[in-house]
Amino acid sequence: MTQSGERLSSGSVLEASVSVPLSADPAPAVARRSVAEVPARRILVVAPQPFYEDRGTPIAVRQVLQALGELGRAVDILTFPIGSDVSVPGLSIMRSANPFGFRRVPIGLSLRKVILDLPLTWALGRIVVPGRYSCIHAVEEAAFPAALLARRHGIPLLYDMQSSLAEQLTRLDPVGLPVTGRALDSLERWLLRRSTVVVTSAGLAVRVKRMVPDVPVREWHFPSAPADSTPVGVQSLRDELGLSGTGPVVLYSGSFEPYQGLPELIGAIPAVRERMPDVTFVLVGAERANGLISHAGVDQLVASGALRIVERQPRETMAR
Repeated sequence: MTQSGERLSSGSVLEASVSVPLSADPAPAVARRSVAEVPARRILVVAPQPFYEDRGTPIAVRQVLQALGELGRAVDILTFPIGSDVSVPGLSIMRSANPFGFRRVPIGLSLRKVILDLPLTWALGRIVVPGRYSCIHAVEEAAFPAALLARRHGIPLLYDMQSSLAEQLTRLDPVGLPVTGRALDSLERWLLRRSTVVVTSAGLAVRVKRMVPDVPVREWHFPSAPADSTPVGVQSLRDELGLSGTGPVVLYSGSFEPYQGLPELIGAIPAVRERMPDVTFVLVGAERANGLISHAGVDQLVASGALRIVERQPRETMAR
């Protein structure tokens, strides 16, 4: 049996971008399994992001999928109807409906993301049935509906906590009422208590253990794949960026969203330059849609050669 597509309702289709064989019956439970004894039931990954795009969470999700593929596990990923397909052994990509025809979703919380979460949640309720999945790996806000479905069907839930949703949403409160933070913390605590295991970005495990001490928690630590380089290649890139001399470079690569702390980094540049006058800061990841960093000292730092701001680059270019 192959999975090629499932019509959910009139006008909405759950698309399977990659067809892979599905086992008809789940393997019987055993006390212990060797690595070679792979269960027949699939793993469901729920990622409320445009997958795949070269940006934070989708990159992390892709690494998870690649690792599961190397382990010989069959995986379904349910994700937004935006992004490019990737080829991973045993992977089937399913996309929720796109009623408004969105073509991009900005990084971070946005109205588009909230709208796309609705058909994703509806599709999730359709595909989670008893005996189909051995576990659910739910990313960020998708863990809330996944927690309800996992408990209803007796499926283990791994909550992939890329960030604290409570902390992010609290920052959006224009008044900063304490009751807002307490309510959001309660929701996050509810989710943590209903998770079989929680995997967080580096630094969040402390928050999880403080809120729910008895929940098993691990932190993601993704290794960076080193790229081969030569002195000629290094000098060519320095020339391309206008970096004169051989002074050290402080490199940031990522999104320019406010929560990344770039204003604080820029504010520290003069103090660093006092001790290391030849250091240059290179920030990569600016997007025309987001604009460059709005900081009082940016223009002066750029003019002095202390700072270079580079627009977002393809991932293969960053390997240089």
